[in-house]
Amino acid sequence: MIDLILISIGLSLDTFALCVAIGSVSKRRLIIALKCGVIFGLFHIMNIGIGWFIGSQIKRLVGDVDHWIAFFLLTYVGINLIVDSLKNHTESRKKDYGSFKTLCICGIATSIDALIVGVTFSFFKMSPVISMGTVGLVVALFSFFGVLIGHSIGILWGKKAGIMGGIILIGLGVKILIEHLFFLR
Repeated sequence: MIDLILISIGLSLDTFALCVAIGSVSKRRLIIALKCGVIFGLFHIMNIGIGWFIGSQIKRLVGDVDHWIAFFLLTYVGINLIVDSLKNHTESRKKDYGSFKTLCICGIATSIDALIVGVTFSFFKMSPVISMGTVGLVVALFSFFGVLIGHSIGILWGKKAGIMGGIILIGLGVKILIEHLFFLR
């Protein structure tokens, strides 16, 4: 169980950073925090489940390109966040980074690694329900609190928080790409 919690925390860190960035430019922090928690938690649950049930087959299908998918999706959202932050501050607040579409794109990008983790879970005798539930709950909590922390940072830093959030997202995409290309072969 301790290993499962540690894996869940590891899967939550990129989502947490993303939620800090989203929270830094969001006005409706509690609603956005709840949406992020639910959507990101569900994407992780879904991908752990898919990985669990499909097992090693999914590793062959997605394992070779998962890092590229995450890189492009996170870079896309990061660039949009930076561009919007560089515009007039009132204009950048009009774009809703807490929209369902944006959160689903981010949910896909941040939960791809959960798909691969689900494959590894399928080799152990752990309950898939407990595995999916633990990962989903931890990701949901990290997402929820990430938005709240990001909102506080956004109030203090204004435009700079949105730019920093975009840089963080692009950095996460680059980190995922570098890890997979050079260290996880």
